[in-house]
Amino acid sequence: MTPTTGFSEYSNRHCSGTTLELIVAGCLNGFTDDEVDLMGTLSLLAGRPANWNVLGVSAMSPDRTEHQLAASDTIAARGGRLVALTLPHTLQLRLSFEHGAILDGLPGWREIFGLGKDARIAALRDPETRRRLAEGANSDEAGIRAFDAGRPSMTGGFSGVFTKLEAYLAQLQS
Repeated sequence: MTPTTGFSEYSNRHCSGTTLELIVAGCLNGFTDDEVDLMGTLSLLAGRPANWNVLGVSAMSPDRTEHQLAASDTIAARGGRLVALTLPHTLQLRLSFEHGAILDGLPGWREIFGLGKDARIAALRDPETRRRLAEGANSDEAGIRAFDAGRPSMTGGFSGVFTKLEAYLAQLQS
């Protein structure tokens, strides 16, 4: 029995009525042809739909959205089924420079979060480092994580530092 035959037999015997959930790098960065082929193959082998998380829809990148959705058409043409999951509301992220989750996935940002706290603060104070980080955050490689670092919105904080920052931002806006 080949591994693919075993997968198909196992899926049909033990997973009736389910779907496959697939998480590949292209979910965030844009699917490659190889990823679309893999997702289609797995859907066909399992004899069930596959879904992926999460389709980010943005007026800033309509071509990216169309590219991601086209994977479903490609797989359907092969006889499989791929369904995009999406959030039914505007996405608001809670980001932290303490742990760097999500931010560390931006091009060029991971090494900053590998530094100790004091070294990270020093690096983030450096104008050249900030320029390089902004470039990575706005790159095509950033995928749906791309953002305009010049327009973040702060809605809350969990330390005394945030209170000082709120006061500073209020001064800038008045």
